[in-house]
Amino acid sequence: MLYQEKFQNEENPAEINVSCCVYQNGIQEESFGFPNHCHSFFELEYLLEGDGESFINGERIPTKAHCLLVKPPLCMHGYRGNGKSSNMILQFGYNFLNKCASTFHQSSLLAPTGKLYKHCLINVDACSILETLLAQLVDLSPTFITPLSSAERRIHYCPLYEWKLDYLTLGVLTFLLENGYLTITQNACIFSDVAQLQTVLNHLIKYPEERLELNEAAKLAGMSYSYFSRTFKKIIGRSYVDFCNMNKIRRAEELLEARTLSVTEVAMSLGFGTTSYFNRIFRQYNGITPTQYLKNRR
Repeated sequence: MLYQEKFQNEENPAEINVSCCVYQNGIQEESFGFPNHCHSFFELEYLLEGDGESFINGERIPTKAHCLLVKPPLCMHGYRGNGKSSNMILQFGYNFLNKCASTFHQSSLLAPTGKLYKHCLINVDACSILETLLAQLVDLSPTFITPLSSAERRIHYCPLYEWKLDYLTLGVLTFLLENGYLTITQNACIFSDVAQLQTVLNHLIKYPEERLELNEAAKLAGMSYSYFSRTFKKIIGRSYVDFCNMNKIRRAEELLEARTLSVTEVAMSLGFGTTSYFNRIFRQYNGITPTQYLKNRR
């Protein structure tokens, strides 16, 4: 699993407002996917063609062409495609929102609501305003064939390109806000809290096999035990213990699919203690046992 500090093309979110690229997948390799990861900026993913399965905060979400996924900061997400597909990835940070609206403060929170709250997915209607905006973003953005190296991802920014990108991104956000998909909450959190949580999430995602107690995580974030517990739930949307278990289970899925370790070895490597406890927690998040999961993935 990964923790990303920069945009998809290695741009610094403190310097570049918006990063947008189109990817053609499954051409050089039969299947395409991206492991579970998270970052402190927003990401919108528009699937142009093909289908697959997205993972957002532990939820499995079937995806198909002409759907839009909205991923808020610090949410864990990944993707597994089926054959050829193409998608557009749009990323932007809080600094962009604040630059464009002085009333969007560091304590403001832009978050999914209504239809978007649970699955973070919208089916984009043909000939709608949203489809028009997304199509313009696709036309404006560079297209890459995956997999590709960091050197191949470089984009040459210029004022006109950035202004067009900013304008269209704001158009998409305006549509989502006006139609009840996103909401802005004032005084929801302190932005420095988000930055402090990044340290904890980075550790959890890099080392899912380690047991980081809540009091240790609070100390790592520079917060009191109670303040950390409340802030984590408010910003992440899950309790700390729930997130840790979900994180371990998603890592367990990756290890099981690699088929180099047995179910017992996976359980031990992630610190579950016993296979029966691992089976119980795995079933809690997936509805099936690890053995059944492996059979379904054949």
